[in-house]
Amino acid sequence: LTDTYLATDERNLPHIHGYAKWGAISYPHPVFDDWCDMTAINPSIAWTAGAMVSTPWDLLKFAEAVFKSETFLNQGTKEKWFTFVSADLHLGWEPMEYGMGGLMQSHRPYGTARGHGGAISGYKALLYYFFDADTFFILAINTSDESREVEILDAIMPLAVSAVTTPKPAAEDNAVTVQPDGTVEVSWQAGRIYGAGYDVFWGTDAEKIDRATVLAHDGVGMVSVTEPRARIAVERSQTVYWKVDTGTAGQTPRRINGPLWQFRTAP
Repeated sequence: LTDTYLATDERNLPHIHGYAKWGAISYPHPVFDDWCDMTAINPSIAWTAGAMVSTPWDLLKFAEAVFKSETFLNQGTKEKWFTFVSADLHLGWEPMEYGMGGLMQSHRPYGTARGHGGAISGYKALLYYFFDADTFFILAINTSDESREVEILDAIMPLAVSAVTTPKPAAEDNAVTVQPDGTVEVSWQAGRIYGAGYDVFWGTDAEKIDRATVLAHDGVGMVSVTEPRARIAVERSQTVYWKVDTGTAGQTPRRINGPLWQFRTAP
């Protein structure tokens, strides 16, 4: 890690300028009318919780080594590391759990992540590994205000764990043949995460289809499948609306809502 070191004072720190406003830190609690340059703050005020200076690229190297290899931690140590207990935290991260060595496990709607994050006046940083999606999230920001870094995580990660794509039939298919048994085969491409199962919803009311869930789909056709294809019962000369929600397996199963699609059946 060529760009990582422990800062013991504020002199000659080769890092980006950091800026803070009111509400950025509670000890002490500054009041600024505008952004204030906090670059000269002595990072050792937080000691090992804030004095480590690094780059996103070095953090990615570190994360790949500790989560995907035994370069630093052997399997026995990792078993202790990945043994989590509940943490009574109310920082926008709940539910949150802690493991040995300060490892945090956060359960978000789009997946469970392991890593750590933090902030000091002028700076925020996150290092998380979403093991279901095999995706690293490394964040470095040179501002701190009343917003929480978890809000940025929640805005970006759903883009990485994408929903299903490439519907067949597609919207431009205006004469889809209905088979003698009254069905049409639909298919799709799995998103970033391959599902353990898929829930297909269809009908002629776009709003109902868009709102439909496994627990609430009155008046809407639904079928659950394990492959990226299904047969759905439709009428001729209809505009059919449909969507596919992805269900994931693993320690924290979740659902990824799919987009609304449509096609028209032939007379």
